[in-house]
This record gives sequence, C-alpha cells and structure tokens, in this order.
Amino acid sequence: MRNRLSDLFLGAFAVVLFVGSPIRVTADDVKSERIEGKVTSIRDNTLVMTSRDGKEIRYTVVANVKITIDSKDVALESFKPGMRIRVTPDRSDREKVIRVEGLRFNKDFDRP
Repeated sequence: MRNRLSDLFLGAFAVVLFVGSPIRVTADDVKSERIEGKVTSIRDNTLVMTSRDGKEIRYTVVANVKITIDSKDVALESFKPGMRIRVTPDRSDREKVIRVEGLRFNKDFDRP
C-alpha cells in the first residue's frame, strides 16, 4: 500500500511539473519559421517571393514591420526582383509577415 501511494504521489508530481512548466521558445524554433528565397515582385503592400523549393508565396506587409537589407533599415520598395530575401511570417496569420530581410552585399543573413 505504501509503495502505491508513493508511486501515485510521484506520478501526480510529474504531471504538475509538466503542466506547470512554461513553454520555452528557442532561437532554433524562431529560425525554423523563417522562409528564404528570392523576390519575385513587390506591389503596394504585397510581397511575392519564390521560396528555395520553388514555391511562389504571396505575403501582405503590414505597418510596423521590421524591413532590412544587409542589416540596415530600408523601405519595402528597396527590394528588387531576384534579390535574396528571408521573411518571418506572423504565427497567427501566415499570409502576413512580421520581418523582411534582404541581402545585397552581405554573403549571408545575420544570426538571430
């Protein structure tokens, strides 16, 4: 009987620890949400890109989005067709982006 009570207590304690633990988001989790490719076109607040695997993806770029080229803040219109790009889609609305990064002179994107 005593063994069963201790097993039950330990099991309940493990459940409390698991349920009560905060979910941690790591840099790898964020990085996995980023999509790299090339700019196809930009019109008004719509960005069309071709991903690395050849899929054409259309995004809406809303106000207050972080937009950079070679780590410098720029306007969306600074992007040109064929430019390497990395976008971070909004997790709640995958058709909108929260960050747009481009490369002109730099060899690779900055690490998060």
